[in-house]
Amino acid sequence: MSKRRTMTPKQKQAKIEAAKKSEEAAARAKARSERTKKIVTVIVCVILVLGLGIPTVSLTVCSQMNQQSAQNSEAEAA
Repeated sequence: MSKRRTMTPKQKQAKIEAAKKSEEAAARAKARSERTKKIVTVIVCVILVLGLGIPTVSLTVCSQMNQQSAQNSEAEAA
């Protein structure tokens, strides 16, 4: 027959503290991961806004310049 080993109060306390430390480390890692994910999301959104916004503004400015040029040409021809 094998004897059942019981933990001493000191061992129990050490085990509980180790479990708490492990949980705290996991919580910190999760928080860090979530923060990093949010930062990456914001960066991607900024890149998309700039990537789509700059060409749109550029095309708008160019088309306005072309319209003004065409109006100036019509005024000169008249």
